[in-house]
Amino acid sequence: MWKHRTLIDDAVEIFSNLCGYMGVTGKILNSNVGKNFLCVIAPEGGVRAYELNDDWLENIAAGWDKGNIRVEITKDIISKLSFGGLDSTPYSDLSINDRDYFDNFSIKLADLTISRAYMKL
Repeated sequence: MWKHRTLIDDAVEIFSNLCGYMGVTGKILNSNVGKNFLCVIAPEGGVRAYELNDDWLENIAAGWDKGNIRVEITKDIISKLSFGGLDSTPYSDLSINDRDYFDNFSIKLADLTISRAYMKL
């Protein structure tokens, strides 16, 4: 349990640093079935979400030391926020402004990945 809490705390800290670095609004949202999500909210309400899943984070962390765990979690958060997932607002439901916002957000995430600046988050 302690390790799971530490991994979730790491994911939240990384997400907070990522949002600050990119100048986006980030929130932790809870679903009505007990799931927690790290979310980027577009100006007109569109959402990109990353599920905070204990088991998934444990899978990512298996076999790594603390420094590498943070890098692997960071890469996972970036990859899931780049394209949105099942818990994100479907692209077809986004307003034109939110589509532009998330298109630019994805480009910034790609630049962050290419520059390897994500390793410092």
